[in-house]
Amino acid sequence: MDQSNILNNDLAMAILRDAAEKLKALGVHCIVSPLSLPQGVSVSLHAGTSAVVSTAADVASERGGEYAHAVETNKQFSAMVANALADQAIMPDYIAAMGRENNTN
Repeated sequence: MDQSNILNNDLAMAILRDAAEKLKALGVHCIVSPLSLPQGVSVSLHAGTSAVVSTAADVASERGGEYAHAVETNKQFSAMVANALADQAIMPDYIAAMGRENNTN
């Protein structure tokens, strides 16, 4: 199985399709949407209370993809990705600290 492209990961794609079908059965509007970025291919499950909401999320994602590829913004996008990754790295410690702080009050 080719793991370099998420769309070729049959098990992952089956899980996403299954999740979308289960959400749709509950009346949730869903779109499973692939996106090619300079960093690689991703796939998102956009879920919302209406077709407008899930479609708006999909369009926003596509616009972000355009931003990632555009010559005038691709370096800024890469920096934003790096900052988000750094935030994710410290977030568990921050959440734990906030939990300790909130439990002592």
